[in-house]
Amino acid sequence: AQAQAYNLPLALSYTGPDGAPSSQIQRISLIVRRRVELQVEVYSRPESLTVDTPAPLSLEVLNVGCGAVDVVDIRATGLNVGLETDGSFVGPLDPGGSAPLDLILTPTQSGAVQLTVHLAYRDDLNQVQTWSRSLTFEVDAPPISDAQAGAQTPPQPTRTRAFWPVLVRALKGFAGFGS
Repeated sequence: AQAQAYNLPLALSYTGPDGAPSSQIQRISLIVRRRVELQVEVYSRPESLTVDTPAPLSLEVLNVGCGAVDVVDIRATGLNVGLETDGSFVGPLDPGGSAPLDLILTPTQSGAVQLTVHLAYRDDLNQVQTWSRSLTFEVDAPPISDAQAGAQTPPQPTRTRAFWPVLVRALKGFAGFGS
């Protein structure tokens, strides 16, 4: 079926409360929607991502479906990451075509960072729908400089004497039993 609204007749036959057979025709609307088939690929990425270091990241959204997709907006969001973009692709995305999304990514923590790509499009019934996919990137901790390495060295434990043995020795010394 093509993506559209279909008006279908529905014939009802029943026996009324008085026992007489009756029939009635009702019309129902059946809406058929075409599901978009999209993928997000990393087009260009830096060799490594480091905390507090801006890095260019190029993504592309691929239309792997059979029909064109009317793109309204493409954007990216993420937790613990700053994002800058020059704008997003808007317009028809033909089958086999791709839409770019160029970002400047600035991670604020090390470890795994999740980035979500959101795409808004008009479906075959001219209603705005949304689609999203998440990507995970590994972020390295910032390098430690020599000055920071010295400052981050944990202090060596100082040796302290236990309280009770010292007190017992002092009392013995006062009593004349030696130190």
